This record gives sequence, C-alpha cells and structure tokens, in this order.
Amino acid sequence: MIALYDTFASIVEAREAINRHVLDDGESYRVYKSDVKRHILVCKDKSCSFIIRVWCTKKTGVTITQLKPYTCCPTVHYKNKQSSAIWFLKDHHCASVVSNRDITPTQIQSDEQLRFSNSITYKQAHRVKQALLVEIEGHEADCFA
Repeated sequence: MIALYDTFASIVEAREAINRHVLDDGESYRVYKSDVKRHILVCKDKSCSFIIRVWCTKKTGVTITQLKPYTCCPTVHYKNKQSSAIWFLKDHHCASVVSNRDITPTQIQSDEQLRFSNSITYKQAHRVKQALLVEIEGHEADCFA
C-alpha cells in the first residue's frame, strides 16, 4: 500500500513501486512528468482528480509528496494498455515458467484471467514466456561468445 510521505531509496524504485501499485489496483494512469527529480502520475480521464507526485530532495530523499484518490468511473480503466506490459506480467508468471518451461501461452493467458482478472492476448502471453525464458536461461548466442 502506498501512502503519503512514504520514502524510497531511489527515484527508479519509487517509479516501479508506484506504477505497480496503481496497476495492481486495476486502475490506469498517464505519466504527466518523469525525470531524475520527480515522477508524477495522473488519471487518463482528464476530469478525475487522481495524482501521485514523488519528489526527490536532498533533505527528505525520494518521498511521495502528493496523493489524491481516483474520482472517475471504473470503466475508464477497462483494458488499460499498461496492464499488458511485459514488465508488469513477468512477476505474475515467473514461478509458472520456472517450474514448467513447456507452459503454453494459452495457459499463461488463462492464468492471468483467472488470478488477476486481466485479459491479455495470446501474442502478449507468448512474449511474456519468451522474456522469462531469456531471463532464466540467457540468450543462446551468448553461450557461443
């Protein structure tokens, strides 16, 4: 759970934690500004008041300085693009691929739908499997270097 004035070790860690928190709640976001000093997320619905602002200062470190909840309708977040991102899906299916390297993309697809209520395409499930296999085994070409 993300709360106001939470602190992080780095801005990169804060970005990952906040993005994952929003997507785990089944909502979507739009990156308003992001650089080495700040990371600001807003709702993709312009009438919504949602905002999370992370600021990096020497005095307080990397801290959440502003946090307003969503005020928009949940249908705005239906089938959001970020919930199909490989970086988000890899953590969901890492254990499945490690235990069964022959898992099919269809099995990954149905597992994602059942456990997380997130519909992904067959092609995206295949990409997740391939990314996890490369992470586990490495690139085949690197073995011959």
